[in-house]
Amino acid sequence: MRRKFTKKKGLGKKLDMKLIETNKIKRATLFLGIVIVTILLTTFILLFFNPLIEVNKLNGKSMEPTIKDGDLVYIYKSQDVGMKNIVAYGDNKYKWYSSDLNSFFGKKSEYIIHRITGICANGDFLIEGDNEILRMKECVNKSRIMGEVIYYKNG
Repeated sequence: MRRKFTKKKGLGKKLDMKLIETNKIKRATLFLGIVIVTILLTTFILLFFNPLIEVNKLNGKSMEPTIKDGDLVYIYKSQDVGMKNIVAYGDNKYKWYSSDLNSFFGKKSEYIIHRITGICANGDFLIEGDNEILRMKECVNKSRIMGEVIYYKNG
């Protein structure tokens, strides 16, 4: 709906142009807001619901000083790992280093988080923690590896 404030020539057109400019700015702001919300929502979904990435909170000291007790780790689920990678693997023997899947989702997973340091005589990976005092070595078959720790930060 057009408003006319005065009957002077040209003033009505100026007001109409201002309204058009204001509407353009409002539409651009709305579009930008939708884009930002979409990016944030996509990032959230990829981080927390991605079947290839899992977020865990560590419980234990065997990877100190690299990763500390209570730190969050992001595990990329893949068996394509190599030397010096920090990996998460299934625990068949001991419970040295268990981790809870983000309790926000109410799920629990138990993994051991250690570093690949060599190859055993049978071809398995030699895996051990970074902590000099608590260092335990184990030969782990590739089939037990759940994934590689791609990122960690203070919990």
